[in-house]
Amino acid sequence: MSIQLSVENELPIIVGASRIIATIAIYFIAFIFVLDYTIVNVAIPYISGGLASSLDEGTYAITFFSAGNGIFIPMTGWLSKRFGLIRTLFIAAILFTFLSWACSTSTSIFELVVFRFLQGASAGPLIPISQTLLANMYSKKMIISVMAIYSMIIMVAPVLGPIVGGYFCVYLDWRWIFYINIPIGLICAIVIFITLKHLNKNDCRIKFDWISFILLLIGMTSLQLFFDKGEQWDWFGSNKIIICFILMVFSFCYLITWSLICNKPLFELRLLKIKNFAIATILIFFLYSLYIGGVVIVPLWLQEYLGYNAFSAGMAVAPIGIFSILFGIFVGKIVKRIGFMLPMIIGLIFISLSSIYATYFNTQVNMYSIGMSRFILGIGMSFIIIPLINMPINVLPNKSLSSGLGIFHFIRVISGGIGTSVYVTLFNRRIIQQHSNIIGNINNFNEQSVEFMNNIKTLGFKTDNAISLLDQIVEQQASAIAFNEINCIMSYIAIALCVLVLFSNKKAVS
Repeated sequence: MSIQLSVENELPIIVGASRIIATIAIYFIAFIFVLDYTIVNVAIPYISGGLASSLDEGTYAITFFSAGNGIFIPMTGWLSKRFGLIRTLFIAAILFTFLSWACSTSTSIFELVVFRFLQGASAGPLIPISQTLLANMYSKKMIISVMAIYSMIIMVAPVLGPIVGGYFCVYLDWRWIFYINIPIGLICAIVIFITLKHLNKNDCRIKFDWISFILLLIGMTSLQLFFDKGEQWDWFGSNKIIICFILMVFSFCYLITWSLICNKPLFELRLLKIKNFAIATILIFFLYSLYIGGVVIVPLWLQEYLGYNAFSAGMAVAPIGIFSILFGIFVGKIVKRIGFMLPMIIGLIFISLSSIYATYFNTQVNMYSIGMSRFILGIGMSFIIIPLINMPINVLPNKSLSSGLGIFHFIRVISGGIGTSVYVTLFNRRIIQQHSNIIGNINNFNEQSVEFMNNIKTLGFKTDNAISLLDQIVEQQASAIAFNEINCIMSYIAIALCVLVLFSNKKAVS
């Protein structure tokens, strides 16, 4: 192994086989973490059945994982300074792997939820530190190509999650969704430590900001419960939701104020004064919420209303990752050549087009049309996510890189939870509204209604059964209309984000 010193980086740039091996290990550790975010979503019915719990209790396995992750992501800056980048990543990967095994051995839903919270917490630093390490291992001219592959992983893993999770649950056992992390996590942790341990730098004098941590703990837990349980608990009609909302607002307002006046806060919010970093943070909030919302809504519609199972629904949305896998590296070269702005605008236009295309879907839509809409979305995400992931790396000072990326990915985690909750709630509410609109036109004075009922009765259905069948058909049609409306909203949001992109600096490599 050889080392090349660089004035651009806080750490020396390693070259040769060690860098390639370490990079691959970093890619894989990021992959299994992002995969873990969505792999559990389709497994909740199987987990609930296996652990003799309700579906409501099963969803806490998702909620508390996100809460734990959101709480510890902002600690990345402090952890990387206190223990060093390599040591922090190694410990986080080992803990994540161990807690994956603990999740797989759970005998009750309480055990699983506790282990999932700890698993999410242990994984908090993985994404920001893995990006920081890559930025330190490569020059700024090379990092865009390296991060193009990394961005592909970030985008493809959430799509593969439902497919892999659905396969394991249908053909093996739900515990396999955690088993898969164990060998990959162990190997990656060991490889990273062996190849990079000599680069570790730490400062034991760094003090911990307990006030920010406590506020973050309260705020993130309240936020997760507010958005995940809001629909189920009837939003502000529930005292529990009102309490969560008050705690969430108070905690985050106090946290922001404290972070601005404290000398060495957990959140270095002053970094948001850097224009491109601030724009990237706003963009990732709206873009990732839209993306995750779409990743959740499409399988939900297919399974609940069109008769798909978990595995087939996952396969229907799989084309979203095809373009990124095949051409992601070329998008990185385009960004390096012409800058951030134009590729991001192209990406947002493709995202809008995919949503517009989906507004024409009906209950007879086939897998080809669904797959094509997801493929177009994948083109758009490839063009925007690669420059977007690179923007913070390109503009943040090296000493604040891990802290800045902690903020960036903290916002990404929050946006994913908010996007899921908002779009699912909106989808369900629009189904109810459209169901009411359609039912209002079905009566004894409507010729088509009378003709339908008569035709159904000739097939041997009794009146009650015929009415029940009619209601199912109406519900299915209402879901298709609601799905069209959600995609229409998504298309408008994507176009609106183009305006924000225009305020960013064009230059790609400084």
